[in-house]
Amino acid sequence: MQPRSNRNTPLLQFSSVPDYSESDLHRWVAGDYDLLGRSGISSFIREILREKAATRLEGRRKRKQPGDRRFFGEAYVARRIPHQEGWYGSFKWLTSPACLSETGRVGRFAGAYGVALKHHFGNHLSGLRERARLLSDSHGVKPMPPDLWLISGGKHRFIEAKLRGDNVRESQLAGLAVIAVSLCAAVPMSVEVVRAFSECEPRRPAKEESENRRMLDSFKEFCRVLHRA
Repeated sequence: MQPRSNRNTPLLQFSSVPDYSESDLHRWVAGDYDLLGRSGISSFIREILREKAATRLEGRRKRKQPGDRRFFGEAYVARRIPHQEGWYGSFKWLTSPACLSETGRVGRFAGAYGVALKHHFGNHLSGLRERARLLSDSHGVKPMPPDLWLISGGKHRFIEAKLRGDNVRESQLAGLAVIAVSLCAAVPMSVEVVRAFSECEPRRPAKEESENRRMLDSFKEFCRVLHRA
């Protein structure tokens, strides 16, 4: 059974997906996004990550810089977690509803993301943003939404996807806390940090466990602030 904090708010979960191959990563860095063409990734995630990765690579090449691994972790985690619906969100929807407005000057991805949020959580979005503002005011931390939102087996999974060397920032932990406190009564859901490792990388369990404790302590503190409000 999933552990729970006070008021039935789900605790932050930590896991990893099967290791990726170095060949997959090398192809991604070179601009081959075959990973996104494989079955199992929602059309929204496939299209937005392909566009973002290609745009980034083009910009780096113009500056005579090599490609990098940006967006690979999100694509790989989405590929490894079966889901019926899925979205990638770089939009600041926790604190800026205008960035998803169907009537505003937003891109097609942001508009579609906003439609999905309203469909699943329409009655809860205003309270969610009030809590986000509360953390911004009380802790000086602007909550940021996680990378992935997947609907898997009827559960809404909000996931921060990380590769080795990537850190989860306090603003991201605050965002996960806001989502957990605001939406736990609305739908079956979880908030998670999911790591992806190379098949060539040695694991460091003690370091991972220490980092997990740090993140969980911060997440719990943000939840306590929100519950006291």
